[in-house]
Amino acid sequence: MIRVQRIEGEGVSCVFAHATVPARMARDVETVWYSEGALAASNERVLPCGLIDVVANLGDAMRLVEGVGDARIVGGCTSGMLQRHEVIGHPAVHRAVGIRLRPLGARRLLNLPLAGFSGTLTSLDALLGSAGSALADRCAHAKTPAAVLDAALTWIDARFALATAPDPVAPWALARFDRPDPPRTIASLVAASGLSERRFVQRFQRELGVTPRVYARLVRFRRALRGLRPGVTLATVAVDAGYFDHAHMDREFRDLGGLTPSAVLRGRYESGLTVAG
Repeated sequence: MIRVQRIEGEGVSCVFAHATVPARMARDVETVWYSEGALAASNERVLPCGLIDVVANLGDAMRLVEGVGDARIVGGCTSGMLQRHEVIGHPAVHRAVGIRLRPLGARRLLNLPLAGFSGTLTSLDALLGSAGSALADRCAHAKTPAAVLDAALTWIDARFALATAPDPVAPWALARFDRPDPPRTIASLVAASGLSERRFVQRFQRELGVTPRVYARLVRFRRALRGLRPGVTLATVAVDAGYFDHAHMDREFRDLGGLTPSAVLRGRYESGLTVAG
């Protein structure tokens, strides 16, 4: 199922669409979206959250305003698993399709360990060659939002068919992070693995691009981002996400996202895009 909505007001005139992720992809893909139109604020703040975005720019070039990597964004790109925010500058009228992936989904889609490029905006061409170009090429020729999303889903299926297995340390550790009672400490996770701390961290970081400690921090930040909504106190968000208190959460938002929680909430569009002030 594909949901299409038009977002209007305060200088925004966009068509935003997202696809219901098919069951065959659900363990790997969180969402597939398409957006086109004009935004009053041209700069988008991409926040780190322990998930990985693959985006294909189908229109005029975008630019990397803050961050590391390719300054001009044409075609497909990814930054792997971010540890700090990026700011992306959009053209006056944008057109783009995106895939948000869970860590093992990104490892599977790209069929590469993430350590080589995480935190650095990198073109899919550089990572995958002609297979990277295919995402933007197929989506750019689609005439409707539904057709764009269908083309993206077809590309994902083709990539998943080629995937090789990751180092087993990664799925083993991530399964424990995803439990209702995740590991209280990284030391306890390492001890359960039967590996030395050095070896465990090396293998985890090679596959996913961050250390287990950083990944746990990003997961907590994602919980806070999802809990942040009008009418919910920041103290409640902080406790529910696992921070010591509101001040602790505020420091993490400034460090990881460059904004306070209140500023993130004020600058977030209905589609989920966060404006960079």
